[in-house]
Amino acid sequence: MDEERFEFDVALPMSGGDLAAEIEQRLADLAAEDVRRKESVLLLRSEDVHGRDTRRVEVPDLNLVVSALVGAYGLAALVLWVIHSRGCTVILDARGRTIRMQIEPGVPGGRLVILSRDDTKVQVVEVPKVVDLTGVIKAAVTANADAVREAAKAAGAKVDRDSPSDSRPGRTGAPKE
Repeated sequence: MDEERFEFDVALPMSGGDLAAEIEQRLADLAAEDVRRKESVLLLRSEDVHGRDTRRVEVPDLNLVVSALVGAYGLAALVLWVIHSRGCTVILDARGRTIRMQIEPGVPGGRLVILSRDDTKVQVVEVPKVVDLTGVIKAAVTANADAVREAAKAAGAKVDRDSPSDSRPGRTGAPKE
């Protein structure tokens, strides 16, 4: 039986060219499909007093973006690799159609921050080296924060208290779709 595939983007600082190449190779090794780099843009919007869009402008971003179609197991394996090989924080935004992963090299500690489908932030504060996060990824994409938290605990990870995410554009790396 084929595993469900998710559209996936990972954003890296422009200086992360070597890491982008490593991620592309890891995704290929994990049987991801359509692995490619693409141009990153920021969507700037202005609103009138009633909150209606009055202008939308796309401008080049200072990030590299690696895009792929990947299964939950492959995505979980990539998240673990980034956390444990780089020792940085990973933000996984599963609120939209495309799952977005942002690597925060300036935020050490190996945390996984998940923005779940129900717009709630769950922080996995201790990610063991040997753990299967597949259930956590599936819960983030298909369920709510409670399911994400329970899946993380069942996998042996330590979970911090959760809170509503800040879904204002530009606050978590991507606007909601």
